[in-house]
Amino acid sequence: MTVYGIDFGTCYSCIAVAETGREPQVIPTPQGANTLASVLEFRLNREGKPRVGSTAKNAITPLSRNVAVFMKTEMDKEESALKYEVRQGEFRAISPIEFAACIYKELFMQAQMQREANCENTTDRAVITVPAVCSEIQREKTKIAAEQAGINVIKVINEPTAAAISYNIAEGEAIMVFDLGGGTHDVSIVQRLSDNNYQVIVTNGDANLGGKHWDEKLIELTYQKLGLPFTGSILTHARMIEFEKHKINLCTSDEISFAFMDDSGIQHQVEISLEEFEEFTEPLVQRAIEVARKSAQDALKINQNIAVNRICMSGGACRMRVLKRSLQQIFPKMVVSVNNPDRAIATGAAIYALSMVEQGNGNYDIHVTERGHAYGFKTIDGEGKPVIQNFINISDPLEITSQRVRRYMSSTGNRQRLTVFENTEDKSVFKWRGETPFFDSDIEFNTERSVGTPLDIEFKRDADGLVTIVVNVDGDRYDFSFATTAGSISPVIIERTQALMKLMEKQ
Repeated sequence: MTVYGIDFGTCYSCIAVAETGREPQVIPTPQGANTLASVLEFRLNREGKPRVGSTAKNAITPLSRNVAVFMKTEMDKEESALKYEVRQGEFRAISPIEFAACIYKELFMQAQMQREANCENTTDRAVITVPAVCSEIQREKTKIAAEQAGINVIKVINEPTAAAISYNIAEGEAIMVFDLGGGTHDVSIVQRLSDNNYQVIVTNGDANLGGKHWDEKLIELTYQKLGLPFTGSILTHARMIEFEKHKINLCTSDEISFAFMDDSGIQHQVEISLEEFEEFTEPLVQRAIEVARKSAQDALKINQNIAVNRICMSGGACRMRVLKRSLQQIFPKMVVSVNNPDRAIATGAAIYALSMVEQGNGNYDIHVTERGHAYGFKTIDGEGKPVIQNFINISDPLEITSQRVRRYMSSTGNRQRLTVFENTEDKSVFKWRGETPFFDSDIEFNTERSVGTPLDIEFKRDADGLVTIVVNVDGDRYDFSFATTAGSISPVIIERTQALMKLMEKQ
């Protein structure tokens, strides 16, 4: 049996292969790199034929409008905020599904061609990964993008879970997976309950924290040292790519020196020490460490006897030395491991993919129990303040067959807005912070209701993620249903994605 594991990343992506009786291995790019730059270029002299990877990345200039990056964190959006030149003189917004499909397609084609050239087995089956903090819509759209690229997606699992599998933790051992990628940050506590049974005890994360945010701060520090005015408009794709190289150099050097041309065309020579950079980015480090601290605390709330003895780091941004040092200070009793962090997720996904196709074979039969998302209503608390009260908790199984009843307070008179919020909170009630609703619909009562009138709400969720909600008010019944997946994707987006896939296949 042959299967792939694919890590689609904000800045870099990776594909690994697993085969029966052989150690899993990462499939390098034609240039020999273990990762592929998640950069998409529309080649204007080739009918807009997409090009992905380091060549596309090197094509970025301050004026380029045909190169797209950093779109992984926008998977819940229909289209990009920017318009790209997809053909000569033709500008339009692109869907994150189009972008992701191109990355998947390039990884898939490179793997197939390389294995065919080596007379090795090929496959279209793969397990793909997503950040633990991503929404169900982002998860579903990522899966659709991979399928449009011709990949038979066996399953979608969380990135920290895949990393935990690749670290091959011992039976009974619990580890913390500290996953800092290019655009998102996840921390999970994972325990190997038995030989092949992995359970995610708790997951926390920051969907707006990743390596690119350190790149942004390095740009800001450079402008500050030169006494130049700094604004958000300076953070162009070209600048970000330029300074990512300097950040990478600071992962192994104590000081860097580089030439820098400002927006006026004046060239400067800049010197920045590791100490300066670490001091300037300390708030980012603390944000990342706080997620780890909260995960450790939450795990103890769930199981007071759990003993986490190791921190396994994944994601290329984990090569910044300050992160390992800070973790060792906060968790002095834990061993911190940094072992090929940019390859761990794809490798773990490949191992898990092999376990799925080899079920029944004890050497590969891995079972993973992950935590999903919680769903809550916006309501009012005893002080009249808006809160979100979860009716499906993060620890609940996907399928809730028996109807449960919750009582909520109405916040209006004869009209109630039934608003559902997706979240990863482990609290049953928490302050509403202006979040965007996942689903909402109006209920118009037959009679005037006073503020605070209780509503009895029944709900259930089936194995496909369809949630059914029934609101009962004094004998009146109101029915609602919604799916916790992306649902239908615009036919236009699918058509555009398929056109891009055909272009990529053309020689």
